[in-house]
Amino acid sequence: MIVAGDPLQLQSVKRCTYPPLPHSIPDLFSSVFHCLLRDENNFSISLHIEKPFEQISRCPYLSIFNENHRMNDQFSDFTRLLHGENYRQGRSRPAFSTSAIKDSNIYLLGSLLESSSSLYTLLVDSSSSSTRSEDLDLESRLVHSLINELVLRISLSSIFIITPHRMQRSTIQKKLKNNQFSNVQITCDTVERMQGKEAQCVILCMLYRQGEILENELDFIYNRQRINVSITRAQQLCILITSQLLFNQPPLDLFVNGNTRNAYTLLCNYINKSIIQLLDKHGNIK
Repeated sequence: MIVAGDPLQLQSVKRCTYPPLPHSIPDLFSSVFHCLLRDENNFSISLHIEKPFEQISRCPYLSIFNENHRMNDQFSDFTRLLHGENYRQGRSRPAFSTSAIKDSNIYLLGSLLESSSSLYTLLVDSSSSSTRSEDLDLESRLVHSLINELVLRISLSSIFIITPHRMQRSTIQKKLKNNQFSNVQITCDTVERMQGKEAQCVILCMLYRQGEILENELDFIYNRQRINVSITRAQQLCILITSQLLFNQPPLDLFVNGNTRNAYTLLCNYINKSIIQLLDKHGNIK
């Protein structure tokens, strides 16, 4: 018996140059699960489709564990979009409770934050004149404001701040250097280093407002495994910080490639299921 994990996790980090494999053979450095998958005719099963687990079920010697025991009901409902209708909540987790506050309009989530909702999006207006440095600064300020609000209003023991790029991580870490929240474990790192871990709350940082960055790093930013792993680190609450550009005006090349198109679909599914707070180009509530 071989026990293998989720095929929609991130693959191993390549440190050398390896010969290419035939297209019909799964990447040697994808997940162990993916390399083992074969259909009834012993052909490899592709995961580069919108609903990969429908294909995976064709594997005659595979038994899939369909119960989730760490996320709450709303997260399980969201992950069912990828894992199929048979994916279910193993046991119900208690919802987080929020503290009543005065002047809720001074907070980023404010009155939108409620115990019955686990998915949130801060959707920032695009700015044609903003630089990457300015966006990094804005993103770090939004993260700092969110943490202040969450610690004040919710009893949390752990928060993950997940970034695609190390430059984002560095900027946010500097902003949080003097962490006054000693009772909350706050970790900021790239998604590769967060894989296999979990926290009560995840803040996912994807504030990109330069079209050339999206075009040049299309496969990196719009990566379904990276987005899936980031969101599913959360047990109770996930907050996505992103831009109108990334969501509503992606590069056209995105739709040509099945991998990036599937990543965009997953991102859209998350945003459409989440409670959205609209922010102007300076990060102020609209």
